Amino acid sequence: MLKPKAIAEILQQTVTGGVTSSLLFSPDGSLLAYAGTENQPVTVCAAIASSIWTFYEGHTSSILEQDNLQTISMDCEEGKIVIKPVSNLLLCLVGNETTQFGMLRTKIAALSRHIEKPLKRLEGFA
Repeated sequence: MLKPKAIAEILQQTVTGGVTSSLLFSPDGSLLAYAGTENQPVTVCAAIASSIWTFYEGHTSSILEQDNLQTISMDCEEGKIVIKPVSNLLLCLVGNETTQFGMLRTKIAALSRHIEKPLKRLEGFA
């Protein structure tokens, strides 16, 4: 069984050094777990990130000679976002304007490795 509170505690570990939010959501944008320092509209953020991921995933496979998209990094007006697939879900880190993409990518890679195996076990139950 998926325990959102336990996952939120794991996500909270990434909310340091300029990272303001860490989200885990389904490809349709349904938020499963969240941790953050700011009062942000996280459900909206998850829905937007999901839409961006779906758009790029559908369009890059024909342009690039790859079957799957690895990460998306975006520089936004009020911060930076990195999105990465983990199992059959999406993981997103949101950083402030001064956060470096390298740090966001390093954190999301480490976090995805940490939660990938437990989430893979849940795929059969979905």
